[in-house]
Amino acid sequence: MTTDERREMREMLHEILSGYQALNESQYTVMDVKLDGINKRLDTLNGKTQKTVERVEVLEKAEALHTVTCPNLTRIRTIEDNQLSVKSVKTWVISSVGIASLVVGIIFVIFKMVTGL
Repeated sequence: MTTDERREMREMLHEILSGYQALNESQYTVMDVKLDGINKRLDTLNGKTQKTVERVEVLEKAEALHTVTCPNLTRIRTIEDNQLSVKSVKTWVISSVGIASLVVGIIFVIFKMVTGL
């Protein structure tokens, strides 16, 4: 191999390696830009999440206090009591009618069997 051929090989190798280095640098630059965009998006989402957490905490505290300080608590309790008593009366009436009907039916059947009618 002559010195000119060696020099030419070195130049070709140098060009190939510098092209590879430029390609790597450009890929890293693209990745850095993409990662910066992702970081900005995450920062935005984290900020929104933090605001949401703060709002939920305020609402939870207000709800805990509301069950104690509700002005309609006595009215609600009265309505619940009325509904419970109405429901229990309806249940009692229905079961009483059912039991009475059953007893009348049994008496009727016994009467039929005894008289043979």
